[in-house]
Amino acid sequence: MRCRHLILRSARLAVATVAGSLALAACTSTGDATPLEESPAAEGNEPSEPVTEPEPSSSVSESPTDEEAVVASYERFLAALVQAMESGEFEHPELAERASGPGLVSAQAMVISLAESGRIARGEMVPAIEAIEVEGDTASLVDCVGLDLVEYDAETDEQVADRGGARFRVTAGLQRDGDDWILDEFAQGDACAPEAVGEAVLDGYLGFWDAVWSAAEPPDPDHPGLAATAGGSQLDWIRIDLTTMRDEGLVRRGRGTEHPVVVHVTDHDTQAFVRDCVEEDPDGGTFDAATGELVAGGTAPGQRTLLESRLAIIEDTWRVVHVTVLEEDSACVPDGS
Repeated sequence: MRCRHLILRSARLAVATVAGSLALAACTSTGDATPLEESPAAEGNEPSEPVTEPEPSSSVSESPTDEEAVVASYERFLAALVQAMESGEFEHPELAERASGPGLVSAQAMVISLAESGRIARGEMVPAIEAIEVEGDTASLVDCVGLDLVEYDAETDEQVADRGGARFRVTAGLQRDGDDWILDEFAQGDACAPEAVGEAVLDGYLGFWDAVWSAAEPPDPDHPGLAATAGGSQLDWIRIDLTTMRDEGLVRRGRGTEHPVVVHVTDHDTQAFVRDCVEEDPDGGTFDAATGELVAGGTAPGQRTLLESRLAIIEDTWRVVHVTVLEEDSACVPDGS
């Protein structure tokens, strides 16, 4: 058995979903004129005309750009959708005002599905817009929207589910309507993670493997990098396995190449799931520290291992808390698919 598997052998796959908040708001800017200073009168002479200070100009808000107007309209649509979910009315007037055509039908379908299950929802849908494009009177955007929603029984008003800020990708299209924009396309996609959150998750994930490999030769269960990058049962099992390796006179060599992808975040962006197609080092494995003899491991050139890991925010840091080997000799592609 390869040493990677020793470290991971007791990890269990945890299934969850994720969320966090990033609000986008339309911007305005203001400018105030600076009053002119008075010119002092010549000493001993009265000015021929009184010197007056001009009135400061009033603050004037610039008109929002098309992109800002599109974002503001999209946010109003999300608020209207939540109002419809809370009322259980798929023909809610606010929703009909903010959407039309296929976009309205898609939004109404979400309300109908919730109502048919005997539920309503309260809270908000929080955007994390990833891309926006405006061409003339047409606009499109991509959003990793967070579901900060709690579902209740429509009759008893008892809480039955908490979406916990789970995120899913949305593609939306809008059409200009005078000074406003109306949503006319709305499609739900897969789970997602906002870009900034995803980057922090990947930093934590790769830092974890840096620490694991650094602690493997010679095996050091007290390596400070482990506690800084791992948590929960994952940290316990790494320390147990490294202790076993040290006591048996073993070392681990030959780090593979990671290709991690953040699948989604949940619990208001405090938990994350990473899928990793690792390209194994064919010269790697577990070796006798004294003789250099290969004890376990060794892979064919190009062999890959598919991992799934869960990370959580611990002391303001993303740390790996579970790692599962999904496939030891995988046909996974190193782009996360």
